[in-house]
Amino acid sequence: MIRIGVVDNHAIVRHSLQKFFTEHVDTRVVAQGSCADDAVTIAWRDNVDVLLLEIGMPGRSGIEAAGDVRRLSPETRMLVYSALEDDLYGAPLIRLGVRGFLNKRSSLDDLLKAVRTVALGGRWVSPHVAMCLDEDRRHSAPGKGHDALSAREMEVFLALSKGTRLNCAALQMGISVKTASTYRTRILKKLNLVTNTAMTRYAMAHGLLI
Repeated sequence: MIRIGVVDNHAIVRHSLQKFFTEHVDTRVVAQGSCADDAVTIAWRDNVDVLLLEIGMPGRSGIEAAGDVRRLSPETRMLVYSALEDDLYGAPLIRLGVRGFLNKRSSLDDLLKAVRTVALGGRWVSPHVAMCLDEDRRHSAPGKGHDALSAREMEVFLALSKGTRLNCAALQMGISVKTASTYRTRILKKLNLVTNTAMTRYAMAHGLLI
């Protein structure tokens, strides 16, 4: 029997998943939660085989929860089941220690397969996420990367990685947009990246947003 924990801020999702997994002889939802803190509690308290986790929750995000679970209960196998897209979050979360990422638009058959795969110690990722993992590895140069950023560049990098617009980041830092843009250009060059999305993936892969 695969023991499943479900953490999602929508009650209808939790109840629907509980009903769905009850219909199969080898799966049961044994614990539910609605916030990031619940994920950590379930991981160490309920001895689940798979923790299904929505990362797009209000308050402390599921991304933070995944990092906490990884640190406090490294044996817990996490499967992200989210309305958010895997093109941005999939690869960094896998690098963080999550065992799989499945978008909520996926079929229930795929969800069941993913849970069974992760429960057996496997990994469930889309071809796109696999490609992003390869890209992240190519961008990881030993002794380089964010260690080469100045304090001011790191400040701009973190702001843009969190989705802050360049003009807003400049305002928050008390610098001109032109200066912020110059910092951005330097950051992209030093990290061998091209876009803000790539910066976000890099930051998550290296635990800078957790």
